[in-house]
Amino acid sequence: MTPQQIKAMKLALEALETSMYPQQKQLQAITAIKEALAEHAMQEVQRLGQEIEQEPVMILPDGSAFGVMSFPLPDDHWLYAPNEYKDGEYEPIDLPKPILTHELRDAVVAAVRYAVRGATMRGQETDFDPDALVQNAVYALCGPYATPPQRKPLTDEQIEQLEQDTCAMEFPETVRAIEAAHGIKENT
Repeated sequence: MTPQQIKAMKLALEALETSMYPQQKQLQAITAIKEALAEHAMQEVQRLGQEIEQEPVMILPDGSAFGVMSFPLPDDHWLYAPNEYKDGEYEPIDLPKPILTHELRDAVVAAVRYAVRGATMRGQETDFDPDALVQNAVYALCGPYATPPQRKPLTDEQIEQLEQDTCAMEFPETVRAIEAAHGIKENT
């Protein structure tokens, strides 16, 4: 079906469904159009599944369908960004400064290998997601991300207690007392 035919069928369906007192023929036409549109949608999903060389789409008894598919990356994805250089520089601008030393080289190699294995399902998937590779590398290099604890403002009672406790203190000691009240410790 062409896009124009689909649009025409949807318009006809809308017109038929808005009829105040549909006749038997109208009801039959509504059913036929819905079935034709559903079958076309299923064929389109199957076609897409075959185009991207994935397992066929699973069609459920109720007519709905699902499948696992990999779609092309958008044209503006970070993977396609060209390298930019400063005049006379050899390294691209977006190359980050090293944060690790070569003492950790073996650990970095292991982390990146872990990331590649994770993003390619241990080499089973050749068409892998570059964002998954990055996510796996960050996990392997930095560990799991923990959401920082949410700090709440001090209550009026806590403020009054701090005022009593710190009125004889110097300013830096007062700041440290406030940090402690918020659970902020040195080297955190």
